[in-house]
Amino acid sequence: MISLRYGVTVAAMFLFSVVAAAETGKLVSGASKASVLDSSLQGYMAHRGTRLGRELLEKSQSQELQATEANIDFVREALAGKSTPEERILLVRALGKLFDRRDPVGRNAQIRKDLKGYVYSGERETARAATFAISRIGGEGELKQILLHAKSNKILDNDEYAGEIAHNLRFAAISHQADLLRLLEESRSSYAVDILTADLKSATFVNQYPLESRKKLLSVIERNEPSFTSAIGAFGYINAIRYATWLHAFALVNESLSRGEYAETVLRELNKPKTDPRKLIGYLTSPEADKFLLEVSKANLSPALTRIAHYADSLPQNQTIQDFAALVRIRTAAMRQ
Repeated sequence: MISLRYGVTVAAMFLFSVVAAAETGKLVSGASKASVLDSSLQGYMAHRGTRLGRELLEKSQSQELQATEANIDFVREALAGKSTPEERILLVRALGKLFDRRDPVGRNAQIRKDLKGYVYSGERETARAATFAISRIGGEGELKQILLHAKSNKILDNDEYAGEIAHNLRFAAISHQADLLRLLEESRSSYAVDILTADLKSATFVNQYPLESRKKLLSVIERNEPSFTSAIGAFGYINAIRYATWLHAFALVNESLSRGEYAETVLRELNKPKTDPRKLIGYLTSPEADKFLLEVSKANLSPALTRIAHYADSLPQNQTIQDFAALVRIRTAAMRQ
């Protein structure tokens, strides 16, 4: 007959083995996860140098690559080995995607160093891919030099160069923002200003910048007001959106510097006699105008509304303009008098 003590001992040993197996399973699972190569990269390895291999690499760009040792080692080794120019571009992009801000396997510094090397590789398209990759992960103090190198060596054109500055501005150290804003202003890139203003969605985003940076921001934005380049009878949707975004950002930054309430700034701009009526339509039909229309009176907006009406009357056959003018009337109908 088995004693009670023996039974308890056997039960305890069984329980211990179950727990140990579970813990071992976790370790094995974690290790295998770290060592398993992404399926797209596995496929590329089997078809390197072929169209299918390139397509598998392209597939890896559209999915989240895990920052595992296996993935990082494979991409680095593939770049060090023989590959087609198209593959090298895709591999550099893959390397950039493997940069994980959490740095789970401690390889971020190595990835950044590799990307920087490809920026200065002398291979234009590879350098171009590396420049975009390191810009998007944040080049810290090196970003300015990397972007200037890319521009001076025609790796990036002026809009691309300035656009990357605009993308990085909010995330740059305060000590670097003034310098980046100066470069942005010198670039005279309307594309970069579009990126900058689109990023200033609300007072919360604006106030992430320190006071001195906001002063420079206002100067850059004010000097780069978008315009309609087409004939007065043509209404461009993109230009309308650009202006609405610009005016919204301009008014927000102006308000943050205590130079006028948001609504006051917008009214002043819209009621200027020389403001293109298409700009008036663009802003007043935009989501950015929703709160503004609740805060101001129809009487205060009267000069702008009168000019929109005259503009629409002058182009009775232009259905696009007639439709937008009607939308303005609908959106302003409920305004307080």
